[in-house]
Amino acid sequence: MSKDSKPSWYDELSQTPFDRPQWSIEKTNKVLNTFSQSVRIRQRSRRTSYRISTAVLLTTLIVVTIMYDRSGIGNERSIVQHENPSKTAHNEYRSNGVVQWEVFPGGDQVAGKRAGARWMISKPIAELLDRKVRIVGIHEQTGLTIEELPEITINETNAQEYGMLRSTSGATFTQTQIVSDMAIPLAGKWTFQMFIDGSNNGEIVLDVPDGDWQLSPSFKSEMSQLTGIEEKLGFIGMGFIEAKRNKYLWHFWGTSEEVKGNLVIYAAKQSTDEFLRVFDGYLSPGKVNGADASIPSSMMLPTAGVWKLIVTINGRWFENVIVQVDKLL
Repeated sequence: MSKDSKPSWYDELSQTPFDRPQWSIEKTNKVLNTFSQSVRIRQRSRRTSYRISTAVLLTTLIVVTIMYDRSGIGNERSIVQHENPSKTAHNEYRSNGVVQWEVFPGGDQVAGKRAGARWMISKPIAELLDRKVRIVGIHEQTGLTIEELPEITINETNAQEYGMLRSTSGATFTQTQIVSDMAIPLAGKWTFQMFIDGSNNGEIVLDVPDGDWQLSPSFKSEMSQLTGIEEKLGFIGMGFIEAKRNKYLWHFWGTSEEVKGNLVIYAAKQSTDEFLRVFDGYLSPGKVNGADASIPSSMMLPTAGVWKLIVTINGRWFENVIVQVDKLL
């Protein structure tokens, strides 16, 4: 596996597919209508069993005070007027009936793989230049919070404008696109909140299907045998035995920015609600066994079975390692 685990088409998300700065109205409407029809079909099927009445959904406004304080991530406190209180999956955020922003994940989005995503903000780029945007994801079942898009300052390099789009009502509007990894470690419903200049600008909900739970293989780096993902992440150590603590030496491959910062490792057990925070540390670059950084750890998993070790650095998902925990004999 190469160091760059992003899909081959990921970089193309930030490039316009046309030889002119903006799409034509006809081509843009065709793409947006295709996306919108697909999303609406999925949303209708998911909402059917939960809908009490259309009138209630259209008239109910919930003021939600949200405060996240897990791992030092997403600890903004804010009040959001939310027009979709049922937590059913929806890829757009509306205020007063108007789409403020929406997201289009790329490829076949599953937990444990980077899909890439287009985030479309319903403002011209001129109104967004030099403003700071950040996107946080919160897993509904476990509360795991990740930095989907660490705070960036919008400029003409990381953002692209699509002008003169036409809404279903016939009005024209402009959108500005930014892209992210869409790197989701666990299956289930994820709430994504967009912060602009520190203020919460609403949320959307995506239902992410489960990915592969195949045990991570072993590989060799220089003279050492590791378990994990070659040229990305791996550890040296004895296997896992339920309720028994052991030492593991973790190895990381990446740029100096990618492998530096607060390291947190979580563990989720397959087909259960078991979810644990199993290790905290600070990672620094330094060549060891061919890797770009390493850190020793002491970990224990409480029950036998298949577990997913979810590795995050500075709140961003880095990679998963799947391990078998054996019964204590």
